[in-house]
Amino acid sequence: MKSRFHFYVCILILSLQAPTFADLWQTVEPTNSDHQGSTSVSAKKTPQKHQESNYQKAQILKLDEQQMRLRLAASGAKSSQAKALRTSNDNHASVSIPAPLSDGTIIELSLVPETTLSAHLASKFPNIDTYRVLPNNLIFGGKVDMTSKGFHAMLQTIEGDLVFIDPIDGQLGIYATYRKSEQYQDSYRQFSC
Repeated sequence: MKSRFHFYVCILILSLQAPTFADLWQTVEPTNSDHQGSTSVSAKKTPQKHQESNYQKAQILKLDEQQMRLRLAASGAKSSQAKALRTSNDNHASVSIPAPLSDGTIIELSLVPETTLSAHLASKFPNIDTYRVLPNNLIFGGKVDMTSKGFHAMLQTIEGDLVFIDPIDGQLGIYATYRKSEQYQDSYRQFSC
């Protein structure tokens, strides 16, 4: 009985200290919006250059990057034990994180650390962490990474669409989440043989 009490007290303390899934992502109002549903946010790409980023039907959010990095660190991506797990297909070393979809829904993703860089490049760029997204009832799979430039995700939905989460302003932690199918294609970007 006493151990059960201690267990519940620990859970209560952890729940009060740890941010919830919704606390990591906060909605941001766009700077302007035209009549066609395009969202425009001023994006600072480099200190000297400002650029406008246009997305159609995108959600603009602010990420608590420090808390996201702590949550991802729980996977042990840098440990030798995690490296051994990455070479096998053991799904037990996963970590759960929140991820926003383009409709504003926050879903839970289970990630497994994955090596995409060679050992030489991984030692040269130690701040790049990559993860494989495990399937759930909404997401078929995908890739997530955390770099010095911020959080990036590419998720394939069960319906076959791609959802992207991209940084707009890395210094402020501002992100856009959008569906590929809802973005227009400029004529200069169209592919032809």
